[in-house]
Amino acid sequence: MVTDQRPKAWLLVGCLTMAGVRFAAGAEGGATGRIVLEPEAGAMQVRARVPALGNPVFALGIPETIGCREALLVNFPEARVEWQGPDAQGVVSCSWGPGGRISYSLRLVPSGDFVDVDMTIRNHTEFLWREVFAFNCLNPIDAPAFKDWRLERTYMSKQGRPFRMSETARVEGHMPTVGFYLPEQVAAGTESVFVRGFGATSPDRTDGSWIVTLSEPAGSYMAAAAMQTAFLFDNLDRCCLHAAPSFGDIGPGEASTTVSRLYLAKGTLEEFEERLKTDRQTLASRQKWARPAKFSGIAKPHGRMEEMSPDELERVLDTAPIAFVPVGTFEHHGWHLPVCFDGIKAHALCERVAERTGGTVLPAFFYGTGGGHVGYKWTVMLPEAQIAPLIEATLDHLARQGFQVVVLLTGHYPKEQVDMVHRLAAEAQKRHPKARFIGLTEPEITTAQPGDPYGGDHAAKYETSIALALNPDWVHLGQLTAGRDPNRVTLPETPRNEASTHNPAHPLYAIHGQDPRTTASRDLGEKLVGEIVSRLAERVTNLLPP
Repeated sequence: MVTDQRPKAWLLVGCLTMAGVRFAAGAEGGATGRIVLEPEAGAMQVRARVPALGNPVFALGIPETIGCREALLVNFPEARVEWQGPDAQGVVSCSWGPGGRISYSLRLVPSGDFVDVDMTIRNHTEFLWREVFAFNCLNPIDAPAFKDWRLERTYMSKQGRPFRMSETARVEGHMPTVGFYLPEQVAAGTESVFVRGFGATSPDRTDGSWIVTLSEPAGSYMAAAAMQTAFLFDNLDRCCLHAAPSFGDIGPGEASTTVSRLYLAKGTLEEFEERLKTDRQTLASRQKWARPAKFSGIAKPHGRMEEMSPDELERVLDTAPIAFVPVGTFEHHGWHLPVCFDGIKAHALCERVAERTGGTVLPAFFYGTGGGHVGYKWTVMLPEAQIAPLIEATLDHLARQGFQVVVLLTGHYPKEQVDMVHRLAAEAQKRHPKARFIGLTEPEITTAQPGDPYGGDHAAKYETSIALALNPDWVHLGQLTAGRDPNRVTLPETPRNEASTHNPAHPLYAIHGQDPRTTASRDLGEKLVGEIVSRLAERVTNLLPP
């Protein structure tokens, strides 16, 4: 592979040449419990020994290359790097920039079980660099417990949960051992020339900015994480991991700083996930971009409003002034679905749309009105007169704050709630003519399946399929069994005609529609979710001013 002259192959030289390196014994730092760093003179290679894990050695290629969307900016196998340190705190650092178009400075700061990669890139050209990234490598050169040749212990985030890399749809390019995984929002064909050059981009996308490998035997992990990544990468030839940190766009004379983190730690996958929630805040506070990336083919800034800072929301207003307001209810959804499913369904769908269009998603309104489940246990139904003023006030606030498109999506769709949502959107439009308001349900933008009389249901074929696509952990079809204690349920005062729906002893109690045990599927759910998200994203995008 080192001698392969095909495009971009040389960029893996760093990963490969470090394979034969061994750590010098007795390096200072081990006595403190801190990870010991030893840079290799002249190369972009640093070895790391981890006392907390029994002194295995990892190789850090920091960075192997730097690039932007249109070009490669630095080829480090062709550049000489002069390192300083380690100092008294174990920090190693370097600066590179012999003149010309680019310079960078770098600090590797070790702790007991992670290394922070603090990097600043400066643009010395007259051109705007779009979507700048660093290609950083974490290689377990002398850490056999972390070598995962089949990717069975390596994970990335997909739909908010760890997804095993061995289950991804791998594409074999001219180097069949490597794989690239783009952020969920990246449109096909818009990734950087560096990524496209390998021809190994998986159709599976990630909604996270990390990649992790668990040890064998279990109990430890190595991981690469950043606040935002341009892509993830793995190489089966060396079992190395890459989470390429993003530097946003960098204009002439500007500089951007990003802090990413390499974990070499004890713990489980679940413990890593929990730790990352806190650590991401630290990484975010130390990130200093010259300007956010104005991605071409990538969704604009988005997120849950309750998790976004004022500055993040201002960036949403500047680039994608869209607010999504999900509405649901508390309502018995059969024995197999959450009682607040309408709200969490609408919220999850809004998040999917926001990933494409940009914007912010408000917390769901879980109180709804109307429908045939008022008398069911675990149902909380309120009069429209109590709900509507809260939603109305929310729409007014969003318009005054500067949002230009406001989407009111209800996952609960009896006539009373549908009429309310349509009316509230229409009235808000009259009060705020400069903004655009949409009130709708997902059945309004889906196509009914052959033989089905309507496009929506209640906890039956459609909703259960959508739940399987959005989050399979919400669905427990095995709970649809007969023989429930009638003393632990309640019935509506005016039951409908479906005997099974109102019979506590029947498995389909509280379900309106086709039996989900035989009709629901994840494939159908993916089709429906894809249709809902695509159609709503198109409507929202068309409403934005040019």
